[in-house]
Order: sequence, then C-alpha cells, then structure tokens
Amino acid sequence: QNRQFEKQQEQISGVIASDMIHEIFNHPKPTKAQMRAAAITIQRYFRGWFVRKSLKTVKERALKRTFSFNKFIKSYQDLVYRIQKRYNIEHPHTALQFHELQEYVDRLFKYEIAFGKIAESGTLRYEDILKYFAECGHHPSEKEVDDAIAMVTKDSPKGRNLTKSEAVEVVFQIYIPKGTGLTLADVRKSTWMNPLIDGQDVKKILSKKDLKFTSLDKVLNLVADSQTDRNEVKELLRAPDPQIMNVVEKTQEELNPQRKDGKQKPRQSSAKSPGGGNFILARGQYQPVKPSESKQNKKRRPVSGRTQK
Repeated sequence: QNRQFEKQQEQISGVIASDMIHEIFNHPKPTKAQMRAAAITIQRYFRGWFVRKSLKTVKERALKRTFSFNKFIKSYQDLVYRIQKRYNIEHPHTALQFHELQEYVDRLFKYEIAFGKIAESGTLRYEDILKYFAECGHHPSEKEVDDAIAMVTKDSPKGRNLTKSEAVEVVFQIYIPKGTGLTLADVRKSTWMNPLIDGQDVKKILSKKDLKFTSLDKVLNLVADSQTDRNEVKELLRAPDPQIMNVVEKTQEELNPQRKDGKQKPRQSSAKSPGGGNFILARGQYQPVKPSESKQNKKRRPVSGRTQK
C-alpha cells in the first residue's frame, strides 16, 4: 500500500499545467510606467468631467441673476481685491476656485433676497441694518457694522442709508468670502457682549430657546461687584481706617521701642569687654562692672614691656 501511494504521488507531482492555464491564474504585474500611464488617463478623464460639471453649475446659478458670466467673474474679483486691500494684504490676488466661487454665489443670492425683504424703496435704513444682518443669519456688533460701513462707503456710518450693492459688500466685509485667503478668526475679535467661537457668532450656534432663556444678570453682577471692590480699595488707600492705623502704630512701636520723650531706648550688648564690662551700643560708652572676689584673688597677666613684682 505504501508503494502504491508513493507511485500516485509521483504521478501527481509530475503533472504540469499548460502555459495558457498558468497565465490565466498568474497574471504578470504591471510595471511602474504602466501604472503611471493608467493613473494619468483616469485623472485626465475625471478632472475634465469634474471641472466641466463645476463650471456648468456655477454658470447656471450665476445666470439666474445676471446676464453675463464674464461680468459676474469680474465683479467677484474686484470685490475680493478691495476686501484684501482693506485688511492690508501685501500682495492681493484672486485665484478662481470653483468651490469658493460657488460659495460666493450662494451667499450673494441669500443676501440679495434678505435685502429685498428689509429694504424700503430700494434703500436700507441705518436703523434696519442689524435687522438685515439677522435676516442674513449673522449677528455682528454695532461697532463692527459701523466700521464696515465706514470702510465701504468712506463716509460716516451714522444715519446713512445703504443701496443693495453697498449693503451686500458690508456683509462680505465682516464675513469675508473664502477667496480672500483669510479666516473669520483672523479678522474678528470676541467681546463680552458678542462672543465668538472661531470667528462664528455664538448667537448663531445657540438655538432660539437658549437665547431666549439666557440671562446676563450673573455677568452684570460680577462686573458690578468687581467695580465696587476696586472703589473700596481706592478709598482705603486715600483715607485709611483709624483702627488699621492703630494696629500699624502698635506694630511699629514693638519693632522700634521709644521713650515717652521721643528718644530711642539704648540697647545693651550681650558681648563682654576685655575688662569685664559692657558696652552701651546707643552711646558707645564703657560701663565698668565690679570685679568679683574670685577675680580679686587671681593674679593679673603680665603686660608687655613691664615686669610683674
């Protein structure tokens, strides 16, 4: 049986598949040049299709409001250039990116529709500007709005009515488009009354329910208490409390003891003089001390230059 099994194994091992079957199940790997050529072909077809589709989408949206797509592109580039110059960009430039252009088209139409709802007789009153921003979905501070109007119109913002183009540019001046290369966090600052998160208004992030029930009483109380504490400190520095002054005087007396006549009491040194006396440090005088009986019985040391008898 073992010999028969070995013969079968030899016969099986001797069987070799044909070249056609071997090629079917063992494809040769493509070279790097072939893979690179395939990738270029795929990208060429995909990019061409994607660019044509994006351009067609932007054109369709833009031509709903304008008659010339070229004029629309020119107005977009001019707007981005003006905003970049106002924010002191050294080398302003505008690169046409379809996703940025599409974002600008959507926002532009949104702002124009909001202007038609709020404006009266084709102009937007100064009193309705914040209402117009709320209709656009933005909640800037009054200072931001006034600064933007002053930069766009180059005139005083107080009591000035805005046209459609001016109102739209004021919104883009605060909430800059992506084509400028800036972010909202770069051009906006958070304040107590108008907090921001990454340049976005907190009022926009919170829901209407949160805004309705949010109270500023705690914030106002905190500010008022801090101001009261500062005023109390200033009053104490100007006119100190007599009780505090008494404590300070007692402390000074303990540190610097004085007599009733105003003269400072002398402090005696604990160091002994060579003759057995003490020095009074305040006067610099020597106070002799009576020698004890034991010292009288002792003989004195001989002094140099003298002989002891």
